[in-house]
Amino acid sequence: MQNLDPDVVAAVANYRYTGSTGNIDELLSSVVIYTQPVPFPGFEEAKQRNLHYNMSSFNESTGFGHFKASPTAYVNYNKRQLSRIYPKGSRVESSNFIPQIFWNAGSQMVSLNFQTPDLGLQLNQCKFEYNGMTGYLLKPEFMRRDDKQFDPFAENPVDGIIAADLAVQVISGQFVSDRKVNTYVEVDMYGLPVDTVRKKFKTKTVYGNSINPHYDSESFRFRKVIFPDLALVRFTVNDENGKMIAQRVIPFNAILAGYRHVVLRNEWCNPIGLAQLFCHFKMKTYVPEGLDEMVEMLSQPLKFLSILDERSKKMQVYELDEDEDVSAVVDKTIEESPSKDDGGKPQTPSKASSKATPKKSDSATSSNNDGSSNDSKTQMIRQSSAVGGILDREPIKPVDIQELLSSKAFAKFFKKYQKEYHLVHKKHDKERFLAISQNLKQVNDLSLETFGKKAFIEKKNKEKKSRQKTGNAEADLKGKYIARVKSLKESSTKDKVNSLVTKHISESTDNAKRHEEDLQRYKNNALGSVGVRPINGYCNHKIITFVLEIYAYGVSLIIRSSLSHKIWDQIRLLISNAFGDQIKCLEEQQKRRHRELSQYNVKQFMEERKKLCTRHDREKKQLEKKQEEEMRSFESRREEIIAPVLKRFDEDYIPPSELKLTNNAYT
Repeated sequence: MQNLDPDVVAAVANYRYTGSTGNIDELLSSVVIYTQPVPFPGFEEAKQRNLHYNMSSFNESTGFGHFKASPTAYVNYNKRQLSRIYPKGSRVESSNFIPQIFWNAGSQMVSLNFQTPDLGLQLNQCKFEYNGMTGYLLKPEFMRRDDKQFDPFAENPVDGIIAADLAVQVISGQFVSDRKVNTYVEVDMYGLPVDTVRKKFKTKTVYGNSINPHYDSESFRFRKVIFPDLALVRFTVNDENGKMIAQRVIPFNAILAGYRHVVLRNEWCNPIGLAQLFCHFKMKTYVPEGLDEMVEMLSQPLKFLSILDERSKKMQVYELDEDEDVSAVVDKTIEESPSKDDGGKPQTPSKASSKATPKKSDSATSSNNDGSSNDSKTQMIRQSSAVGGILDREPIKPVDIQELLSSKAFAKFFKKYQKEYHLVHKKHDKERFLAISQNLKQVNDLSLETFGKKAFIEKKNKEKKSRQKTGNAEADLKGKYIARVKSLKESSTKDKVNSLVTKHISESTDNAKRHEEDLQRYKNNALGSVGVRPINGYCNHKIITFVLEIYAYGVSLIIRSSLSHKIWDQIRLLISNAFGDQIKCLEEQQKRRHRELSQYNVKQFMEERKKLCTRHDREKKQLEKKQEEEMRSFESRREEIIAPVLKRFDEDYIPPSELKLTNNAYT
């Protein structure tokens, strides 16, 4: 205070703060600078104002809407000024949202309900545990610099940020619970949307051992972590019913590689004694698929040079000179190999600038000297070809057609279409049988009209005795029809019979033609072409179509593991062009069946609901009826119940005038 201006000292001494300070010191309260809470004006207007002391508050729904609609603008907004997130009012049970969503956007203050120890609170507590419990963490530099643009929904590594690759193996646990329960461990990661992995990795369940369970799980690999600075790794120990026993959340940057013990906490993030997990962590820089061999070659060049020396020694037995032509062929192979084998992905380093010098020698000694003094450029070219896998690539195993024909998928498709084909035939047989029955009925009516009832019955019984049954209902009906027509032609109603038979023949011809068209239409839809030689209701073309469909859908994984993306796209395009109609027909049938099944389920639900409502109404009426009967019974017996009570009351009642005061009490 001695170095200050006397006027300033006097002004401070005479200053009296007139606002509400409570228990805060007046001088301290007068020098504190508060942020100014304002309604959110929008990202563009806030950028134009550029007032760093303005702060806007959002509930979780509004904040998530802004984050989803304009993620980059939200991150830039939080670079200039503060934003505060609080739980929405509909969380009446005091639950919490996941704060990681808004940490990804750079929000500085994310409020939570601290009375509920759920996932959101655990992430918050453990994240701020690694700053010395000071309550403040500096955001990553990439989210603070004005010259950088960050999209939280990015799916590829961002320039300036090194993506990571983490593998976690849970080996065992120690004292995970004081009860004898069956336990397993889940490992999750929370970060950017593309980095977040939940309920995917869990160990086997260890039964009856919670003191030292041995999980010995496979390595849980988080292959691509785009933004490690924001990522959190969570370990949870659950019982067999999924109830959490212990947990621990660790920031990605706090994990150290190697064998480590992870000390567990309870749901309130407090220590629980000796509970811990023994894990193995492997951490490395993320490498895109297809470049692993090149990265390994660059990290261990001596290993590949030794392989090259071994090849050079083996080639000495041929006494060959590696001239410029050999080098040119190898160079050309290396240049063409990325586009042919890996879809344009470079696998080999750039070729050396120097040329191999040819050497000529006729003696074995000079040959040995040539083999031992090969140029380093030729060695690197050969080794690069080995790295790219050009010389050592295994050929693709051809697919056997007979093997595909005998596969379960083809048998399933064939059985399905064969069943549909038989259903069509069965439908036609039923229609034909009904038509013959109608024709026979008309002939019987004409016979009854012509011969009379008695004569008709006699003829009918006579035909029944003389006719032999064939076992085929349709053939038996045809026999009856022919016999009745013959008997009618001998009578006086010959003209009526002829006209009736002509009508029946015309109708039968129309039905047969319609059935043939239905079958042809079904074959066209099922087989995809007309006029192909059928095999048991199907054709060779359909078999080939089935084989190619199985080839496209069932064997695609095997092919894609061996072929490049470019060749696979060509194969898929050829199959789509050649058999697109069949594939489209199968997809439409699948959608139709799904739609019919959904309609059936809705219908069943509505019927079941109707039944339940009917039963509920019936039970309600029964209860109301029963209640009315009880009320009537009570009303009828009311006098009988109340009369004895009133009588006893009248007997025991003493008027006030008869009461006498004796010793300060009434008697």
